[in-house]
Amino acid sequence: MEFAPAPPAVDDRHEEGQSPCSLLVVDDEPAILDTLSRLLGSHFEVLTVSSADEAQEVFGHRSFDLVLADQRMPGRCGAELLEWVRLHSPRPSAS
Repeated sequence: MEFAPAPPAVDDRHEEGQSPCSLLVVDDEPAILDTLSRLLGSHFEVLTVSSADEAQEVFGHRSFDLVLADQRMPGRCGAELLEWVRLHSPRPSAS
């Protein structure tokens, strides 16, 4: 059985001269943050933070296309953070 080679790890938008999608990764485990940053860094503009509070602070300065949040973290869980993002993050208006 033969396998086709994997496609190059490049975001299509990056090829067209556009910025790659921005991704905020939120996890309290540094090894997970490092691994996800290395794995996804060729596809996304990745920023990592170690708590929901840090993520909320970052959202005060910029927005993200995607948020990947750990469900089990000290303080607020990932679902609570995502609910906060849904309520407070700017959304494009319908035209």
